[in-house]
Amino acid sequence: MHSAVLPEGDWLFFYSPGSVDAFQKIFQSFPSKYNYGSVAPGTNRELEKYGLKPAFVPESMDIEENVRAFAARVGMGETVITPVGNRSGNRLKSVLSEDQLKTVTIYNTVPAKEIRKSSATYLVFTSPTNAEFYFDRHGIEEGQCVVAIGQTTKKALAGLGFDRIVVSETPSEEGIWQAIQADVI
Repeated sequence: MHSAVLPEGDWLFFYSPGSVDAFQKIFQSFPSKYNYGSVAPGTNRELEKYGLKPAFVPESMDIEENVRAFAARVGMGETVITPVGNRSGNRLKSVLSEDQLKTVTIYNTVPAKEIRKSSATYLVFTSPTNAEFYFDRHGIEEGQCVVAIGQTTKKALAGLGFDRIVVSETPSEEGIWQAIQADVI
């Protein structure tokens, strides 16, 4: 799945806390020769847990905005390595040239063996994959509403046929709660 040696590059850019953890498990350390960056504050916090001080810190909860800001930060001739899962959208492909971007697949995203059906009024999805895996096995009950964390997950839910989608712009319990409260009112 992954190569034992990382390609040459200037940056390691992570899309999720899970990719940071998978990288650590596989490579055992974070080489100091790279600059580090992440797509969102939660991923940045995961890098900091490993003692890293990222050279690019996302300022927004809008992932697309952060991707554009990161691309603007990458210098001419610099190369970015993205450790990703097999289902990653790898948004940097749209803003960096092929010569500047090297993708290393380091894990497979697979559904849990058991995904329980929920009878909760609000079903919260943290990623497009979460939504896809859940709705591959279950439908939605009358009176239930889907909640997306971020615009990417909202787009995925819309693609699954949902019209009424509550969106939390921040990936926190507080942000989800505020989005649900706004929907209730």
